[in-house]
Amino acid sequence: MTTRQVFQFIIGAVACVCVPQVAAVSITYHVNLDTSVLVGISSLELDFQLVDGDGVNNSSALINQFDFGDGSPDGTATPTGGASGDLSSAILLSDVDVLNWVFQGFTPGNVLSFDVTLTSTATGVTPDSFAFGIYDVSANVFDLFVQVDLLASGQTLRVDSPLSGVSATVSVPDSGSVMMFPLALASLGLLRFSFRKKLA
Repeated sequence: MTTRQVFQFIIGAVACVCVPQVAAVSITYHVNLDTSVLVGISSLELDFQLVDGDGVNNSSALINQFDFGDGSPDGTATPTGGASGDLSSAILLSDVDVLNWVFQGFTPGNVLSFDVTLTSTATGVTPDSFAFGIYDVSANVFDLFVQVDLLASGQTLRVDSPLSGVSATVSVPDSGSVMMFPLALASLGLLRFSFRKKLA
């Protein structure tokens, strides 16, 4: 191997080490609320929001596995921005706009639970953010129960119970991250060696 070939090998190896890694972090949260004190109130809506903080379409929220206890979803969902779906099946939020949300009425039962899977490759200083709350239409009051900031360093969860008698708990049954190397294959070209056969 000539000096030039050795130099090419070193440059190629360094290029592989220095390729930036984009981490797609996906975490599922199980949200459970005791809503028994809300039974009989007919002016309530569930509100799911995904706010784009970094100006890049790089985050999504999948909300599913709804359980209303002896309650049920009501009316028609109202999606805004990159939102689709409803409470009868699943809701998908994508941060294509600054504010992406779905709100829909529901008849409270003794419990409300659902899963939310947040996936993000957020890199900006201002994080994307997911929020869930209950809106009382008649009183024009919004109570925020769950907020998750999607940071480059990970996801930060905040849970509150602002509505008297309604306790909220959040668990993380499983979590993981997927590492992606978009330039790794391209860098392999720098590791090629050219061998010359020696003339006899």
